[in-house]
Amino acid sequence: MRLHKNTVKKTCFLPVQLCRRLCKDLVNRSLIPEDYASQAMPKKEVIDEYNKERQEEEEQKKKVFSREDIIKFYDEWKSHLHNSQYDVVAVFLLETGLRAQEFAALQNSDIDLEKNIITIKRAVGKRFVDEDGGKVEEYLKVPKNKKQRIIYLSDIAKECIADMQRRTSTYCKENKDDLLYPVFRKPYRARSNSTMEIGFKTLCNVLNIDRGVQQGKNGIKGLCLHSLRHTFITYANTASGNNSLVVSMMAGHQQWVNENIYTHENIEAMA
Repeated sequence: MRLHKNTVKKTCFLPVQLCRRLCKDLVNRSLIPEDYASQAMPKKEVIDEYNKERQEEEEQKKKVFSREDIIKFYDEWKSHLHNSQYDVVAVFLLETGLRAQEFAALQNSDIDLEKNIITIKRAVGKRFVDEDGGKVEEYLKVPKNKKQRIIYLSDIAKECIADMQRRTSTYCKENKDDLLYPVFRKPYRARSNSTMEIGFKTLCNVLNIDRGVQQGKNGIKGLCLHSLRHTFITYANTASGNNSLVVSMMAGHQQWVNENIYTHENIEAMA
């Protein structure tokens, strides 16, 4: 059945909403004598999902970091003006597209500077200590897609590795897991995602980088560490002479079409 265009202007997330609109349309077209759906009493209040203002906000929401933002990250890393531990992390994730949990678990033995590659073998995860739940501990697990993958290193990524190794040897007195960039205090373990997020957001604040923070259904949200991965894939896929299959392999996506999820429209990148 083809609906009148005025009938489908609003979304129909709940079945009762769809029934009401269908029934009203049928009455308008004289196909049924009465609007039965409007007389039905749902068990709970039905809220129309469509909100024009929210839709406009969603369309304008910042999805990846801009070229100006990226330059700020690189300039801060070169100058170390604010003495942040996360300037090098931001640049490294922008150069490699790693997930934050994969970066935290990266070991020096995974790096082959002669071949310009790193092998992603593990990621940091969380689990309950016992069956009763409650206390949570971090542990090393296999990557998201259960497969190892190779990432080729740019010259800048190699500089980042050298910088992180230097900082680790200076500030980390013990590194029994041979981590590339562990925390700089006891116990010297892999960095947690929450700790890295706090450090990264603090870095964005001091650099005056707009993270597009907005109120969402589950609280206030904005660009985060994972957005650096989105940014890497977006710029890589929209660059001149790009190879989307190679980008997909580096990102660790099992299906090539998954790149469409991460490649947000970016006019500057297209140019």
